[in-house]
Amino acid sequence: MAATRLIAAGCRNVAVVLSSSRTSAKLARAQAFIRVMEENRIQVTQWSQGRNTYETGVEAAHGLLATPGIDGVFGVTDEIALGVMNTARHELGLSVPDDVAVIGFDDAPISQWSSHQLTTIRQSLSSLTEATLSAIIGPADAPSSHHFIPVSLVERGSVRREKL
Repeated sequence: MAATRLIAAGCRNVAVVLSSSRTSAKLARAQAFIRVMEENRIQVTQWSQGRNTYETGVEAAHGLLATPGIDGVFGVTDEIALGVMNTARHELGLSVPDDVAVIGFDDAPISQWSSHQLTTIRQSLSSLTEATLSAIIGPADAPSSHHFIPVSLVERGSVRREKL
C-alpha cells in the first residue's frame, strides 16, 4: 500500500527506512515495498541502521535527504517515519509533502496530531489481538504459524495528492 501510494503521488526515487532489529514483520513490510517499487522500475534506497526509534528516523533523514534526489520515504514504523518527516521539515528545510512524501506504519496516535498529519498504514487492532491471544493460549508444542493482519491506508497530509 505504501509503495502504491507513493507511486500514485509521482515519487520516482524512494527510500525505505527500517531499524537494524529486522523483526520478521518489519522485514516483510520493507521487502513488500521494495518488490512493488522494483516491479515499477523505481529506484529504492534502503536504510537499516540503529534501533526502532525516532532518532533512527532523524539519522536516516540526514543520511538520505541531505542531498536532493529522494522524493518519497516509507518508514516501517510511525516512530521512524516521524523522525524522518520532522527532520526534513525542521532541520533540512524541506517541504513535506512537496519536496519529499513520507508514509509510516502503525497509525500511532501521535501520527494524527495536526503538527504531523502522517499518512500511515493502520493494522486491525482486533485482528492483531486475536492472533496474539491465539498464539498465547494455544498448545505449547504447536507448530509456528504466520498470521496476516488486515491493514488499511490512512490518508493524511504527508503525501501529496495523486497525480492525474
